[in-house]
Amino acid sequence: MDNYKENGHLRKVEKTVKYLKELEILYGFATCITRKNIGELSQIESYAKETGAELLKLSTYDGENQVYKLTEIQKEELKIFVRQYNTDGIYIRYSPVQETLNYISEYPSLTIYANGDLAIEETGDVIRNISTSEPAVEYKKYILEKWRTNT
Repeated sequence: MDNYKENGHLRKVEKTVKYLKELEILYGFATCITRKNIGELSQIESYAKETGAELLKLSTYDGENQVYKLTEIQKEELKIFVRQYNTDGIYIRYSPVQETLNYISEYPSLTIYANGDLAIEETGDVIRNISTSEPAVEYKKYILEKWRTNT
């Protein structure tokens, strides 16, 4: 969530969510929890729930940089958080690795990477960057022009 608090990124994410809702496409959020953002877990969960996300996938940083790596206590706190907040309203999935989500949908997954790239997860196609484009607009173009013609 840190990346999207700056430069109007959150506004763009909100527009994308609005577009997905209009199309009645199920969607979810994924974020990597680090030592720097673990204090925002409740905010992240609340935002996902408020927007109607079907899934919130949490993963943890698994590198060696101690600035980002969770302590053992923080890892346990994260597991407790997931158990407490898994409700009928939103499904929170936790995994200790970053690439674990197999969320089945008839639509391709749009992922917004930390560098701002808007990518189609299934193909690896980078369709634009959030700094210069609206995710909802680019996703719609991709769906209408490329994806529908390939299915």
